[in-house]
Amino acid sequence: MLRGGFGWCGLITIAVVRREEADDTNYDQESQYTRDNSETLPGGASIKCDYKSDKRRSLTTSLDTYPGYSGNLSARMSGTIEVTPSGLCENDLRVMYNLKGAQPGQLQSGMSAYPGYNGAFTNISGTVIVMRSRGEAGLEVEYNLSGTQSGVLSTGELMEYPGYTGTLRITGTVSVTQKNTTALTVTYDIAGARPNETAGLHVHEGLSCDDARGHYFTGETDAWNAAMYTADALGVARGSFDIDSGFPYSENMGHAFVVHDSSSVRAACGILAEQSWGMHIHEGMTCDEAGGHFWTPMSETDPWNNVTYTPDGEGNTIGKFVIESGYPYAENIGHAFVVHGSEGRIGCGVLEVLSYGMHIHTGTTCSDAEQVGGHYFNTSLDPWIPDCMYTPDGEGNAEGECGPISTGYDIEMNAGHAFVVHAAGGTRIGCGVLH
Repeated sequence: MLRGGFGWCGLITIAVVRREEADDTNYDQESQYTRDNSETLPGGASIKCDYKSDKRRSLTTSLDTYPGYSGNLSARMSGTIEVTPSGLCENDLRVMYNLKGAQPGQLQSGMSAYPGYNGAFTNISGTVIVMRSRGEAGLEVEYNLSGTQSGVLSTGELMEYPGYTGTLRITGTVSVTQKNTTALTVTYDIAGARPNETAGLHVHEGLSCDDARGHYFTGETDAWNAAMYTADALGVARGSFDIDSGFPYSENMGHAFVVHDSSSVRAACGILAEQSWGMHIHEGMTCDEAGGHFWTPMSETDPWNNVTYTPDGEGNTIGKFVIESGYPYAENIGHAFVVHGSEGRIGCGVLEVLSYGMHIHTGTTCSDAEQVGGHYFNTSLDPWIPDCMYTPDGEGNAEGECGPISTGYDIEMNAGHAFVVHAAGGTRIGCGVLH
């Protein structure tokens, strides 16, 4: 019974199966012979295979753009593929490929907590993808992370409130983080306040300290009236409190944060701005020994110092950037990728090369995408996944072989079928019919 399924494939030009030529004395009237061949299975068991061979030519094909594909690889693909019996069982195939301009290579790193880190962000997860970009040493990095350093709005160093005429010189920083939908956590570390006295501190409506306006809240009750700090004998105050002003974390961005003195006069101010943290490829080949940033001094400064991410209030972040590290794509394989936060190194993963699929399909045409069908096999499980993959370099070139692939069909039964090459995400980018 024919079985087929849609899998994810790979790219390029194809040449298919060549059967071994046997001594003419071994052929019967049908120009075939049968020999007993054994195949060892996991655990040491073996099976007997009736391996039939004849003098037929190899099946070959040149790939063209997959019907309907209009992506950025459509004008670049070329290459050849040859499919042969593997030399074990009759229905085992081997695919040899030489691809040019296929899916450009990608490095991927899963993300987990940095070794030894046990702070607030141990649930960090997600992926980082590294690709070749412009220039010999250019890299493009895409990231999709969750559970990272939660978003933080910070005043930076507090400044004297415009027009303040008092004697205090309040300094320090105030930060705001998200607690839940509209609740915030305010953390403060200030000095120069009036010793042993209590005063207020609040987010204000205004977007500048010159025009701070009133408290920033929605609803009938001003929650900020209860927000207070108490200085010690040296005028230092450190602490935090939760407050629900009715406005979510993101809507507090850019607003003025005002610190009052004990007589309720506005004494200091800062503007709440999003904070960013770094992510970098490191020298080390493991997360246990990540080392420093991986770059070569093409300039006097480390280019990774300019790379940052800005999470939302829940610690999620999606983005991409381009960097010239001085090292070409291939030299970044196997290196540690580290994500930083306010508590230092919080996440890490090792960059590994991604591979993509290529398969014989049920269809017998490449002119109509709807007729190409799924993978061509006659076994209980699809043998094409993950047994036939190609691993491209940074330019999309790949050469190698895959197999044996036990499809349940001998070489002759694959003649006339479509061979499909896939790219990232399973996109079908190349196709050719085996002859």
